[in-house]
Amino acid sequence: MKKPRHFIYGIIVFALFFLHCAGLSKVSTTGPVDRMTLNLTIEPIFSDDEVKLKVDMKFRGGSRGKDTLVVPSAWGGQTMLYKEIRNLRPISKDTKIASTISPSVKTITYPPHSQVFLSYEVRQVSKNNLSSFRKYYRPFVEKDFIHLIGETFLVHPKWEMNKPIKVSLSWKNLPQDWMIANSFGAGKKNQIFVSTLQKIKYALYVGGNFRLHKKNVKGNPIYLAVRGNWRFKDSELLDTISLSLLTQRNFWNDHKYPYYLVTVMPSGEALGHYAGTSFTNSFALFMNTNQGINAPLKHLVMHELFHQWNGQKMKREYPEELVFWFSEGFTEYYARLLSLRSGLITLNDYVNNYNRVLYDYHKSNAKHATNQSVLAHFWSNKSINRIPYLKGDILAHNWNNKLKKGNRNLDDVMRDLLASANRSGIEISTQSVDRHMRKYMANGVRKDIETHISNGKLLNPIAKNMGPCVKLKKRNVANSPPVMLYELDKELYHQNPQACLEYFQ
Repeated sequence: MKKPRHFIYGIIVFALFFLHCAGLSKVSTTGPVDRMTLNLTIEPIFSDDEVKLKVDMKFRGGSRGKDTLVVPSAWGGQTMLYKEIRNLRPISKDTKIASTISPSVKTITYPPHSQVFLSYEVRQVSKNNLSSFRKYYRPFVEKDFIHLIGETFLVHPKWEMNKPIKVSLSWKNLPQDWMIANSFGAGKKNQIFVSTLQKIKYALYVGGNFRLHKKNVKGNPIYLAVRGNWRFKDSELLDTISLSLLTQRNFWNDHKYPYYLVTVMPSGEALGHYAGTSFTNSFALFMNTNQGINAPLKHLVMHELFHQWNGQKMKREYPEELVFWFSEGFTEYYARLLSLRSGLITLNDYVNNYNRVLYDYHKSNAKHATNQSVLAHFWSNKSINRIPYLKGDILAHNWNNKLKKGNRNLDDVMRDLLASANRSGIEISTQSVDRHMRKYMANGVRKDIETHISNGKLLNPIAKNMGPCVKLKKRNVANSPPVMLYELDKELYHQNPQACLEYFQ
């Protein structure tokens, strides 16, 4: 699975908008695109005791008369996703689908160069049972709404992930009162677009009794689709998302997003739970809380938005878990920093939030976990799951402090990495991060990565990581040995707040 760019605090409109509206790269419609053509018809079918989603698929077969079909298997910590896929069968003449030793892999044979038709159903196996960790990543197909992720419901030929595909999608017999939206557009029952299998799979699709709102940011629309009742107005959340998105696009100097979607639905987890996952031109929020728009929610919004660059435009080297310390930990750092710069939080909020990181890290029973442990247990062990977020966040602060001694900061490195990703397609890895850091810091950061990330040696904060108004002190914490935490000098801050904030600019 392509792992979610999420911060766990963690169609349908199988609708994909026109190419220029989706913000996708321009591609030729000749050559490989002629071969890779996908037609989808999606229809919800309602009965007294269940709802199912019928998917009809057509694609042009190749010269070999044979393809591999990929069936959803595991994603986001969820397994056996193929149980939600039923009645997979061929429709076109002389077409056969055969099982293999893997339930997530099928073979399909057909007359060479023919139009291949197949059909299958998506059914919600775990209806109303969300007790399992991150169950909301599984398909929701219910009478009132549908919430799906391409990775968890889409059966497809095993084509190259990043080659262009011409897609036609139609929705049949949708209830008249259903709202529809997805990673590429809103409100369209029939769509034609060119995309890649990677973006189609790593996309979000919702329909039903969501409340849909729209707002423009520098002329580009943002849609918010909300289910459930919350202790904030939909418009308040949309304003928070809009400000966060504008702050980040200004940071990257990247406003090439003519469409963006955010969805919000109850998670089924305990009160106070927040989770978010970034997708193609979108992100999903899963919450179960009686709070208003508080600091954790603002942080989560900033975090998931930042993944549009750190995780999507700057892709991760495989296996991705080995660089989660960067894609998740540095995203944590910038979620907090950009929230401060935009005025969403105060400097005191920043200090308190980062102190929570330091406390959680030093009290974690997984603080000495190696990167190989992260690779093996990220999706199954909650303590290890948090370690890349915590370590990367601390490293980002430490490296920013070292860069500032040379009149640079971490912003320079991040923008340099993005430029390289856009120019030559570099992926985030130990080597690429160290190489770009060496442009600004002579000794690079390979030793830090090997010591603290690869080998799991304890990380400690640098005393001057927060500028002149914040001091590092040994603090007593209830039922715990003392921990090194930061403290804002409120007298200095009140005397000259701008001088205190200058370090963070």
